[in-house]
Amino acid sequence: MSAADSHASDRLGPGGVVRSVVVALVCAVAVGAIALSVVGSWVNSIIDSPARTSDAVAAALNDEEVVSDLATAAADRAVSAAMEVLGIDDADSTSNPVVRRLRSTAQEWAADVAAARIAAPVIGSDIANSLATSAAGRLHRVIVETVVDGGGLGEISADEPFRVNLVPLVVDAFAAAQTVGVLPSVELPDLAQIDGADAQRAAVSEALGVTLPRNFAEYTIAREGSVGGVLAVIEFVVSLAQRVGLYAPLIAVGATVSALALSRRRLRTLGALAAATAVMMVLLWGSTQAGIDRLDDAGLTPGAVRAIRIVAEELAAPLATAALWVGAASLAIAVVATAARGWGKRGVTHAT
Repeated sequence: MSAADSHASDRLGPGGVVRSVVVALVCAVAVGAIALSVVGSWVNSIIDSPARTSDAVAAALNDEEVVSDLATAAADRAVSAAMEVLGIDDADSTSNPVVRRLRSTAQEWAADVAAARIAAPVIGSDIANSLATSAAGRLHRVIVETVVDGGGLGEISADEPFRVNLVPLVVDAFAAAQTVGVLPSVELPDLAQIDGADAQRAAVSEALGVTLPRNFAEYTIAREGSVGGVLAVIEFVVSLAQRVGLYAPLIAVGATVSALALSRRRLRTLGALAAATAVMMVLLWGSTQAGIDRLDDAGLTPGAVRAIRIVAEELAAPLATAALWVGAASLAIAVVATAARGWGKRGVTHAT
């Protein structure tokens, strides 16, 4: 019996079928482990690098469209405040020519003057960038401490809003403004010695001589009813990255070696495994891009969508790059394995 006939009988016989099924399952485990390795390494890199998050936020705040949208939102709030002071009901804003002109002028000012002459230079300044990176770094640390270490924000209930205390950031902003002489010199409290957002707000209120509103400088990440789901997703992703992701490379290597050891057509198995990995990496890259594209349907303002897109693209760039590199390497291995298999078949044919 020739070598080709032997391989055919192995494949068609009961033992060959079982072996093929086992090899296919082990290959699937290997491909999944490779994907987990890539995703896990990416998530861990974000957790371990607050600077990357800060740089992404700074890039968003230096974008012209984002700045214009922020200025427009500020102007719109100013119009609403003026209407409230003048006693004009918001329902009358469309029919009142004065309010309509005021709103139109404010929008034009926000888009043209504020963005070009005021907001852009301020947001693009070194101080603003320092504050932005400080805010992103602080928010990053709070989230990581809360989800990973189980602390930072204290007890979190699924029935309560999930808020982040940004009062220390406000104090940082006051200190920076005092440095350049924008605000008068005021002795600010050392919030590192004060626990709790309420106590910190009280200390800042006393130092500034004003009464700060309740929940001042608290950023709500998720509202009532959605906290449990949000935390569950974050905890799942972080846990997957830190636990499974740590062992995924070993699982991938072990599964690959096992599949090749079990297979009687190792070059074909290697080619199929590499091709499947390449396809998985393309799907991973595509799903990342699709997730970013869904931001357009989030119902946010164009500037907000643009800002979130910039941050998401900056953070997702290493994942997309890793997926493309692994996919390209896998495709190359698949091509080489297929070519080697073809050469082997020609050698057997010539020998017979």
